[in-house]
Amino acid sequence: MLQNTYKTRRESHSKKKKRFALRIFAIDKRFRIAVGLFLQGLSLFLLASFVAHLFHGRADQSAIESVHALGLKASGAAIHNWLGLIGAMCGYYLMFRWLGITAFLLLPSVYLLGHRLVYGRAWRGVSLEKITSGAILSILWLNVVLGYIALHNPKSEALEVLV
Repeated sequence: MLQNTYKTRRESHSKKKKRFALRIFAIDKRFRIAVGLFLQGLSLFLLASFVAHLFHGRADQSAIESVHALGLKASGAAIHNWLGLIGAMCGYYLMFRWLGITAFLLLPSVYLLGHRLVYGRAWRGVSLEKITSGAILSILWLNVVLGYIALHNPKSEALEVLV
């Protein structure tokens, strides 16, 4: 007599593999939520720091550069940034020394990564991978373009803040 043979399900190859898996945070839910809330808070802190740097960056620059000579307490008294010495240093290094005005493009990626860690999913229609890759590409190209424009217009003071 013949035996029954059952069909086995084959793995379908049409499913997309996730490029960005958060397996390291799958250990403990509390740890994942804490890191997610920290990243969301960090992005809001950096946003306030960057906006304050646009208004008070020139006044804070000499105080930040003299931190090593004067000390933290004396330098912190001369800071005009809304978030104090730490906010002024974040704005100074990220906007003045490293990325320029394109530092604002990092913030959506950091916030959405925190949101994904807290809630386990991203917003509808929003892909963290696309936003992050677009931000990195935009940072690279905009810094080159703004540097080129600033090189050809050396007397423009408005471009000094942006680049």
